[in-house]
Amino acid sequence: MAGYIGTGAVPQATQKRDSFTATAGQTSFATSGYSPGYVDVYMNGVRLASADFTATNGSDVVLAVAAVVGDTLEIVSFTSFEVTLGGLQAANNLSDLVDAPTAITNLGVTSTAAELNKLTGATLSTAELNQLNAITRGSILYGNASGATARLAAGGASTVLTSDGTDLSWAAAAAGGSLEFIASSGALSNAADFAFTQFDDSKYNNYQFVPVNVKPATDNVLLEVHASADGGSTYDTGSNYKLNTTAVTSFYTGASVGNASGYTGLNGIFHIYNAGSAKFTSSVNDMTWTKSTGAFGYGGGTGSAHIVDEVTNAIRFKFASGNIASGTILMYGIKKS
Repeated sequence: MAGYIGTGAVPQATQKRDSFTATAGQTSFATSGYSPGYVDVYMNGVRLASADFTATNGSDVVLAVAAVVGDTLEIVSFTSFEVTLGGLQAANNLSDLVDAPTAITNLGVTSTAAELNKLTGATLSTAELNQLNAITRGSILYGNASGATARLAAGGASTVLTSDGTDLSWAAAAAGGSLEFIASSGALSNAADFAFTQFDDSKYNNYQFVPVNVKPATDNVLLEVHASADGGSTYDTGSNYKLNTTAVTSFYTGASVGNASGYTGLNGIFHIYNAGSAKFTSSVNDMTWTKSTGAFGYGGGTGSAHIVDEVTNAIRFKFASGNIASGTILMYGIKKS
């Protein structure tokens, strides 16, 4: 029989055609090769159903019913292939896109090209990159002894980050003598008095109280400061305080404060010492104030003491008569060593 064996002009060589003219009773046709399952057979231009032929050995196609002399057969086989990443990159390397930002957008990447370029030359391991995954609140990243990225968990309350010259760690804040803010009265307005009960013998033994522009509602009245040993439930207003050898009824301030408009009121520092000791609690007055005459008074570092053998754990500020019209009082603790 006459026949033609060749490759059809199909792009990428994914299709081959074998053409035959049958002899009388011919059933078997030898092709140039095929992949089983990837074959179409046409007789006289009509595509045969898969049940009408057998194509399993990769070479021969066998008809279920013999051909008649002169019948034409065309056997079309397809070559299976896979698109590989390397092949796609070599083909166009995304060069068919308008520009790099378009490529990034089409790929669904939300980072900018500049941000992605920061990874150029990065040598971090997967474990190091994973340190960023769900990092806990307060944690920090640092270089450990192996030179790798590691995570340091948050330190405890009031601890500070320290270094031994090589590695980082958390440590208690330096103690001894440092001044620490404790509380504020807030803006006082026509208040009968104000008390501080935030004494803490485990941390402080000495305290500073800072009045800021404190003025009385009544002109020219004395500021009194009383001690409490029961957390502020009661205050000692008896003659249990001493100024030199003189018994007085509060820690000594000497501050008879004027209240005229434009006066600055009472300012400065009132010191309390040895509050946590079950012995005398002493005070030093470093305050200044505007007198009713418009002149200024100054405590001059005058000391006094509460001469009762008990711990002082609350302090109350009040004027000898009338209310506190305005001002603020701050409380600080001097940390124990």
